[in-house]
Amino acid sequence: MGTLSASRVEELMSAYLDGEISPEDAQALEGHLREQPETHAELEALRRTKALVAGLPRPVAPVDFYEQVARGLRRRARTDPAAWLLTLAIPLQVISIVVILVVATIYMLMQLEQVPAGKLQRDLSVSPSDDSEVTQSQPPTP
Repeated sequence: MGTLSASRVEELMSAYLDGEISPEDAQALEGHLREQPETHAELEALRRTKALVAGLPRPVAPVDFYEQVARGLRRRARTDPAAWLLTLAIPLQVISIVVILVVATIYMLMQLEQVPAGKLQRDLSVSPSDDSEVTQSQPPTP
C-alpha cells in the first residue's frame, strides 16, 4: 500500500467524516490511520470539531438587514469622491459625443458652401470621346 501525502490525508479525512469518500479511498485512509496513530488522533479531533460546529445555532439576520445595508451604501456613496466622479462621467461622455457631432456637422456644411456650384454639376461643355455616351446623356427627341 502506497503512502499518502499529508494534504491528501487531510482531504480524505474531511471526506471520510462527511461520508463522501469512495471505498478505495476509505480503505487507503484506514490503512494509513492504523500505521500512523497521530493521524488517528487528528481524525478524532476533526470529528469533535465538526460536532461542535454542527451544534452551533444558525445566525439569523435582523428583519431590517437589507435596509441597514442599503442605507450604509447610500451614505458611503454620498461621501465617497470616486462615486461623485462616476456619476458625472457618463453625462460628460454623452455631452462630449454630442459636441463632437455638432462640430463635425458644422465643419461639413462649411466645406460644402466653399465648393463652387459649377463643380457640383456635371460639366456638359466637355465633349465625350465616345459617341455612345453622347446618345445616352442627351434626352430623346420627340
